[in-house]
Amino acid sequence: MSAPDDADPRLLDDLDRAREEIVPFIGERAEALYGWRLAGRPGPWRDRFAARLPGEDPERPQVTEAERLLLEWADGVVAGDAEPALKERMASVFSSALRSSLDRYALALRALAG
Repeated sequence: MSAPDDADPRLLDDLDRAREEIVPFIGERAEALYGWRLAGRPGPWRDRFAARLPGEDPERPQVTEAERLLLEWADGVVAGDAEPALKERMASVFSSALRSSLDRYALALRALAG
């Protein structure tokens, strides 16, 4: 994924490594939806993810239950707080290792997207 020229290379590396870890489990489309949600406000990062979702409305995507949970998690990350029930649901669906990778992806992307 291309990034702004002034993006922190360490954060880009963190994002790329985490992406490589999560895509085999959640898929390219779910990763793009997750990234779009995490990017928060409109801007270049959100635009990059939207470009990877041709013909879809990222505001109202058609998703599986696991993808819906992932997007709820992204919303909690953006809001700065995830409800305990949401954390429990995440733990029941996604492995500890995958949740760790999802969190590292979120932290890097949120830092890059500002």
